[in-house]
Formats: sequence, structure tokens, C-alpha cells
Amino acid sequence: MRWERVLLPQAQKTEQGREEAGGSRKGWGHTCNTIKGRRFLYVFGGFGKDNCQTNRLHIFDTVEQTWSQPTITGTPTAPRDGHSFTNVGDNLFVSGGTDGTNPLADLHILDTPSHTWISPITRGEAPEARQGHSAAPVCRRLFIFGGHGKSPDDEDEDTLMWKQLNTTGDMLPPRGGRLTVPFGKILFVYGGYTEDQKLYDDLYMLHVGKYFTLCICFLNLP
Repeated sequence: MRWERVLLPQAQKTEQGREEAGGSRKGWGHTCNTIKGRRFLYVFGGFGKDNCQTNRLHIFDTVEQTWSQPTITGTPTAPRDGHSFTNVGDNLFVSGGTDGTNPLADLHILDTPSHTWISPITRGEAPEARQGHSAAPVCRRLFIFGGHGKSPDDEDEDTLMWKQLNTTGDMLPPRGGRLTVPFGKILFVYGGYTEDQKLYDDLYMLHVGKYFTLCICFLNLP
């Protein structure tokens, strides 16, 4: 197992002296996910030029090893970081985050075949505004866990309806910055930190149908 740097074409100068494609712009706090057999890597949001938040989208083709910035239609999301960016089929779900001043509670869907932003009409009680949370799909549900905000919540979507779950078992403390990974019908939650920067090195497992914590939301997926 070893690291290898991916060599990309040199960025070329435009007539205005701007550097253009050859790669995504420098940044941090962004999210990324894959679609279509993991060939395309989508990079969204975070901080970019002048350390300002962005809502730009960049795509990396892992076969051709080229970057592109597609033309996006629909109503764009607000620039943000601290959001989740989850793939469900050919769609990418953007949930929450922060605009730099306040946590966000919105939900947006990027339809990747048409590169169109969709602001879905949902039912049920949506999760409180939050940032630093995680989201993971299990079967036809999108589970949202933890993060920073007024309070933790849970989400369910098949008809795009939110639902907060009551869970049992060994309750884990509220946290942000953790990793949540789906495996079959199980969600694994590892690590994270509290508001006073206490770090966790624990591992929890949620059996969908045998809920373990008050901090889960799920959204039923089409």
C-alpha cells in the first residue's frame, strides 16, 4: 500500500490571465463523493479563493484523469462548508452545513445526468439546522447523525418525508466530526469530538430496526 501523486495537465492561461481547467481550485472544507461505478468524483463547496465559502462543483474523471466544471441549472445552493454530500443512485444529496454565520437546515439534490439542482418538497419534521454532521444511505433511507446545531435529529425519505427515530441500546454522547459508514443494514459511527474539544476513540454500531441513539434522522429515498 503506497501513496502516488496523480499528475494532471498543466493549467492553461486564458486571455484574461486567469488559470482555467486542469484542476479544481485550491480549497478546503469541501466534500466529495462518487457516482457511476465510482468513475466520477464530485467535489462540492467548502472554502476557495480568498478563503471565502463557495458553492462551486468540480468533477474529476478517474479514467481520463481530467477535471471539469460543468454548467449547472436549477436554483444553486448557498455557499457552505460543514455539510454532508451523499450519493443515492445518480443523485447527490446536500444537507445542512454553515454559511459562515449560522448553521443551515436545507436539503438540495443534484441530478447528475442533467447537472440540475433540485430543491425537493419534503414532509415531516426536518432536522434542526446543523453542521459537521454525517449522512449515510441504508436501503431506501438517508440517515443523518450528530453535528453542531440547536439539537440532534433524524431523517427519513421515501416520499421525501422526515422522521425522528426513538432509539434504544447503548446511547453514545452527542458529537461532531465523526465518521459514519453504512455496511449492509448497519451504520458504524467512529470517533468525533465535543464542543469543548474532547476527543472520542469509540466505535458504535446501529442496527437499522434496532436503533441505538437519539441522534439519528432518516429520509426515505425514492
